[in-house]
Amino acid sequence: MIRAFGMNGCGQAAVKLLEEVCSSGVSPNSLTFSSVLPACSHSGLVNDGLKIFDRMCTDFGFKPQTGHFTCLVDLLARTGQLDDAVDFIRKMPHGPDKHSWGSILAAFLEQQSIRIGVLASEHLVNLEPENAGHYVTLSNLYAKAGRPDDAVRVRRLMESRGLVKQFGYSSVSLVASFNSQRALKEWAIAYEAFKNIPSHFQTFQAQCSQGLEVSQRTRMNITITRLRFL
Repeated sequence: MIRAFGMNGCGQAAVKLLEEVCSSGVSPNSLTFSSVLPACSHSGLVNDGLKIFDRMCTDFGFKPQTGHFTCLVDLLARTGQLDDAVDFIRKMPHGPDKHSWGSILAAFLEQQSIRIGVLASEHLVNLEPENAGHYVTLSNLYAKAGRPDDAVRVRRLMESRGLVKQFGYSSVSLVASFNSQRALKEWAIAYEAFKNIPSHFQTFQAQCSQGLEVSQRTRMNITITRLRFL
């Protein structure tokens, strides 16, 4: 339930439920804290998150794992405390992982702190040298920071390692069966459904712009369901 509250942006409800669990005599475990800390992060509850992290260590005697540290880094980064997040990362006993620096980089994209963005990208390149996307991001950040030589150097490094950034694409997850005839039939149905999506959205937009009540059929048509081949 705590995780569900957190996933739906109900951080305060997650914190309250944790308090009820503790007051009822039930001891939370490591997974409980792994659920409530992200809930605080997604709701911007910095003070609550810091207090819970401290209680986890002092009151319940848990030794924080990498996941707990990452949650706290994400909490600080999301709320704009990038320098505090970086300081916290450097104090992690086992060293930061890609998820911690990824949280820092994601926060940079919102707050445009070039210095922090470069720092995060440099570490991500070292942690995942096979990920071409990190090189592209770092090169672009160097260019924004007025460091063209470093931008070119990173691009050349990426090319020397034979890395190519993949273009973005969308996919539909389908579970296929071994019945080829039925599979072909279902693919035909799926193709027709997706082919008609633009017209359904146009109908929806027209009805909204005219102040008309959107018909139930239109609502159903613009709902894309996941196809499962049994």
